[in-house]
Amino acid sequence: MHRRELLWLKRDLDLTDAEIRLLQRTGNFFLEPSSVRLDVKRWFYLVGWAQIVSLGVCIGVPILQVVGSQRFLLPSQWVILALWSLGAYGLGRGLHYFYVRPYQIFRRTRAMGPERG
Repeated sequence: MHRRELLWLKRDLDLTDAEIRLLQRTGNFFLEPSSVRLDVKRWFYLVGWAQIVSLGVCIGVPILQVVGSQRFLLPSQWVILALWSLGAYGLGRGLHYFYVRPYQIFRRTRAMGPERG
């Protein structure tokens, strides 16, 4: 029964294997005895964006202060600044992947057809 429902999700809702795995990892994909369903909470999406914005402010403001200052930076300080920026970018991408992306997938599938299950 679940296999048929999974194939329906893949075919009719145009979901990829990676999207199904992401929904399963984030706890938004439920295998029930009689059906398979997607259930994504909107607050999860909003909390994800709040974290991304706060990360941008907490890391972006100090970077802008350093870059905009009149002091000369040593090459090692530029390397640290670049690594700091790359780390913030990676963390922001991770937050987007686990908080925002499931809601985007759910919204896209809901627009394609009625929820089944």
